[in-house]
Amino acid sequence: MPLSLLKAISSTKFYCLYLVGIVFILLLSEIFARSFIATAKEKERRNIYEQLSTHRANLESALARDLALTSSIKTYIAIHPELTQDEYTLYAQNLLMQQHQIKNIGAAKDLIITHMFPMKGNEKAVGLNYNKNPNQRSAALLAVKQNKIVLAGPLNLIQGGVGLIARQPVFKAYDNSLWGLVSVVIDFDKLIKVAQLDKVKGIKIALKGKDAKGQAGDVFWGDEAIFRNPDVLLANLKLPYGSWVLGATPSDHTSLVKYSAFHIFFTLAALLIFSFITFQRRLNAIQKQAFVEQLTESENRFRMIFKLNRSAMLLLDGDTGAIIDANDGAEQFYGYPKAKLLQLSLDDLNALTDSAQTLITLSEEGHSGGYCVSPQKLATGEIRTVEIHATVISISGQKVIFSLINDITDGLEGEGLLKQAVKKAEEASQAKSQFLANMSHEIRTPMNGIIGLSELCLGTGLNLQQQQYVEKVLLSAKNLMHVINDVLDYSKIEAGKLELHPDYFTLSDLIKGINSTIAHSAFDKGLNLLVDLGDSLYPLIEADRVRLNQVLLNLLSNAIKFTEYGTVTLKIEVLEQAPSLIKLRFSTLDTGIGIEKDAQTKLFLPFEQLDNSSSRQFGGTGLGLAISQELIHLMGSQLKLESRVGHGSCFSFELVLPAIDNDTSYSLAGTGIRPFIFIDCEKEKAILNNYFKALGVEPFTQGLANISQIQQPQPSTDIYILDYKVDKVRLKQLIDNNLLNTNKLIVLIPSGYGESTHLFSSMGISHFITKPYISDDIYSKLDAIIRPNLKLTGLALQSESKPLANLNLLVVEDNDINREIAMTVLNHLGANVVCAENGQLAIDVINQQKFDLVLMDIQMPVMDGISATKIIRQHYDIQQLPIIAMTAHVMQTEVDTFIAAGMNAHVGKPFDQENLKNVIMENIPNLN
Repeated sequence: MPLSLLKAISSTKFYCLYLVGIVFILLLSEIFARSFIATAKEKERRNIYEQLSTHRANLESALARDLALTSSIKTYIAIHPELTQDEYTLYAQNLLMQQHQIKNIGAAKDLIITHMFPMKGNEKAVGLNYNKNPNQRSAALLAVKQNKIVLAGPLNLIQGGVGLIARQPVFKAYDNSLWGLVSVVIDFDKLIKVAQLDKVKGIKIALKGKDAKGQAGDVFWGDEAIFRNPDVLLANLKLPYGSWVLGATPSDHTSLVKYSAFHIFFTLAALLIFSFITFQRRLNAIQKQAFVEQLTESENRFRMIFKLNRSAMLLLDGDTGAIIDANDGAEQFYGYPKAKLLQLSLDDLNALTDSAQTLITLSEEGHSGGYCVSPQKLATGEIRTVEIHATVISISGQKVIFSLINDITDGLEGEGLLKQAVKKAEEASQAKSQFLANMSHEIRTPMNGIIGLSELCLGTGLNLQQQQYVEKVLLSAKNLMHVINDVLDYSKIEAGKLELHPDYFTLSDLIKGINSTIAHSAFDKGLNLLVDLGDSLYPLIEADRVRLNQVLLNLLSNAIKFTEYGTVTLKIEVLEQAPSLIKLRFSTLDTGIGIEKDAQTKLFLPFEQLDNSSSRQFGGTGLGLAISQELIHLMGSQLKLESRVGHGSCFSFELVLPAIDNDTSYSLAGTGIRPFIFIDCEKEKAILNNYFKALGVEPFTQGLANISQIQQPQPSTDIYILDYKVDKVRLKQLIDNNLLNTNKLIVLIPSGYGESTHLFSSMGISHFITKPYISDDIYSKLDAIIRPNLKLTGLALQSESKPLANLNLLVVEDNDINREIAMTVLNHLGANVVCAENGQLAIDVINQQKFDLVLMDIQMPVMDGISATKIIRQHYDIQQLPIIAMTAHVMQTEVDTFIAAGMNAHVGKPFDQENLKNVIMENIPNLN
């Protein structure tokens, strides 16, 4: 029990008052109960009497009908005293057709029963002589004497059952002499049911009357205890001779019982409510007293904390702002003695603003407190900047503003220096980003000229020495572009601005882009570059194709750089696959120099290289792997390394990517072809076996030397696939001897291995597959051989010589060299090209001529590319006239700006001819 409740109960005064209240409630309850019970009883008696009267009337009515029948029989016999049994039966039968409770009607001539209806079941009654039975004789003589109907019973009948017997004397009509009497037996149970005495509700009824001799009798129906009940209600039932009495009492006093329960509940509820209110008020009083004590204690504690705290604290009057108390910390901070401070207000200490009024205003508006920064004047005249935290409190009932003063002068000075440093850092970062963007643009513009003109020059008739010189210029320029791209990417990573742009693509598209970029560098070193996709057919995957391509190119470039002989393999494996997800492992494996354990830990750090000495053999910025690792992190994975010195290295990462089914399917099953593969590299044999397995065909693989064992002409169903290292002299002999069919020969040749292609072509061989290859390349070539006149299933055939034939293109470029390069490349691809030197000229030309697509530079005199695009978009949407930004501005923020201005796509300078062609074809609607 709570301590407060014990205190409340222990109070003598409280206890006495509580008892008085209890007695008062009990008295009120008793008075209310007596009044209610008296009313309820009176209502109950009225209800009983009403029911009793109704049932008496029902009983009298039913009995009267039966006695009327008795009188009718008496009258008929009086007129026909000599009637026979048959006549008696006929009359009684007609008489009893109406509703009645009569069991039988008998006629006793000379007090001997001579007639009976119905006869059946009453045969024993005929011949009964009343004179021989004293009780019956007395009843019969009483009826004769009274000359009235006399009722006797209820009696147990000879025929069985309980009945009333009504006897009435019969006097002959013609001489008024006694003929005898009529005796009618009434079914007592039926009489009770007709009167509905058996269906009473809420009351109990009993009957008593006179016996057969006319004397007062006992209760003959119902509980005799009813007549002993002092509250019984009585009703007399008149008979032709004598009477019956009906008695009634309540059956269960239901209303009184219900009221008793209600009375008890009401009394208990009143006691409980009274007790609760009484105790609650007592507890509230005690708690209020305790609260006052706690408040006093809290105020004392607050004053002690206030006094001893080292921070400056002031108590201000809530209305005037005057200082009503100050602690030691305030004395030390302001330099005034306490007596002087109590003569001032916060406004007197404030050097500039009305801070005291501000705090008072906040408290008046209902806030719990306020805050402001204010310069405060000390006793020495020094100005210090402080922050004031104000809270409205109550002390001894007085409204007081508690103010905590915190000196922030030194912090503000430090914060100002910090803001200046942050601003300078942001400006430096912005300047760095702008510098990198500008340098990128300024370097890319001439590099576009160098790379573009070098590629065009290689397409002219150069002698061998000239071709080698130009190829070295082109290679050096591309290496420089790799360095520039690495620096730009690393700066984006440092700034946290590198973002991914996922899209759906096939692995074959990804690998084709890698092959076209890097394959030649591997075969120039005599390395065998392979792509191993296993025996799976891959779905469309969603990822950032450009960044995934960048990572794989970097890993393959490093593998080629550090491998002097052997193979470099790009391996892609399916680890897990679900309906909408696929988990892939990408690996690059080489047979190069390997990496020592100590060097592996720092390999992914920026600007770190395996050999930083001046005599190092391999070049590079040391950014490639660091950038690749960051890109893989963005994709949700990690780049891993396994390496052994002298055995090579394996870089790998795993990606979980969204995937959808690829509708394109490749299969050679059912074509009947038998591929024979002649190759020495065991790893390449395994890869080819898997590719043919994926295409539904079982190949026959063997070494190159086995070609010399061919003795019979090549069957029409056999297709021979030869490595380019085959013995060409022996191959030519087999062809010349018609043992090999050149239409069924395929040679696997390295990318850029033009000399070997010419040699095989001179033998009549026209089918080549360029290394590295995938199953798509094999299917495409085999399908072209076995179905030369059919369109390849799953492959879109495009004329590679003039893919842009009949297209009208507008090149907007201010740089003469870049304009010449773009025009020459596009003309070679079959396009009709018109040039404009700035944005304004471009708008003028578009107003005069229809174009399929515009290639727009950005930075130009007169009108730049963005402004020109916005004007063009006022008349043509992106479907009607596609515009592609072709510029040295390649930062992602810049590309986003171009797209937002209304351009369709972006091609960076220096541009790759294949990429330029693909972007143009992707953005021209309905291009076949």
